Amino acid sequence: MNNKIRVFVVDDEAPVRQGIGDFLEKRGCEVVPFATNADCLRELETRPASLPQCIVADLRMPFINGADLIARLRGRGQAVPVVIITGLFPEDTLVTRAHAAGAATVLHKPFEPHQLEDAIRRALDMPRETVAVGGTAVLAEVGAYNWW
Repeated sequence: MNNKIRVFVVDDEAPVRQGIGDFLEKRGCEVVPFATNADCLRELETRPASLPQCIVADLRMPFINGADLIARLRGRGQAVPVVIITGLFPEDTLVTRAHAAGAATVLHKPFEPHQLEDAIRRALDMPRETVAVGGTAVLAEVGAYNWW
């Protein structure tokens, strides 16, 4: 594949952000790291051409959480799939909000690298119409992207 898949990685914990970034770069991705969702949104606002194919974002973040990030993206008409990572319990209200906002999937920490890989693959294979309306339950299996 000639073009690298661009993934924004958003986490307020530098070691997590770095670890995910290193893993994805070894898989051939172009990784753009952010410490806050506000920084990620600012990048998309000031440089709309920088739109990634996928965003991996922590759910519990200061100021703008992962669910709000998804809602703001959808409000702008940006149908980029978002894989949420979290240490919260699946029953937590914020996790429910992330699903309702349209998270491609929610990965619970700690997770194995192959689980992140699979989640990103499924997110990339989602029809953009599904992403735009927040269709969490209709994830396709691996298909168009063979980048691992």
